[in-house]
Amino acid sequence: MDGGTRGRAAGEPRATLARRNRPSERTKPGRGAVTTTTRRTFRFVNWTLRPDQDDDAPPLMYGFRCLALTDDDTGCAAKSSLSKDPTEPQTWAFAHRREHPEHTSYAEVIERPWVMWREGST
Repeated sequence: MDGGTRGRAAGEPRATLARRNRPSERTKPGRGAVTTTTRRTFRFVNWTLRPDQDDDAPPLMYGFRCLALTDDDTGCAAKSSLSKDPTEPQTWAFAHRREHPEHTSYAEVIERPWVMWREGST
């Protein structure tokens, strides 16, 4: 569906959409229009967010990125690849420093998997 038909069937005019979202009306013999509504039940639950430490969780990944500013005051976009071993990105930072002696600021990037749990579920 494109942005113009959102919420309605393809080719369905806008007036039909408005009519479709109202309570339905049907006529019974001998009576006027009868209005029916649809009832919905919502259950609100609490969610908890915690680091994913299950056996099948993705591993922690480590990296570094350069924070130095270049001559035109834009940030250096250099960054190490992520690794399970935290010393590998540190090696990259020293190599980047050797190539660019003026780049002395770095940020450690840690990718830690998190999981959301609905309270009451096992």
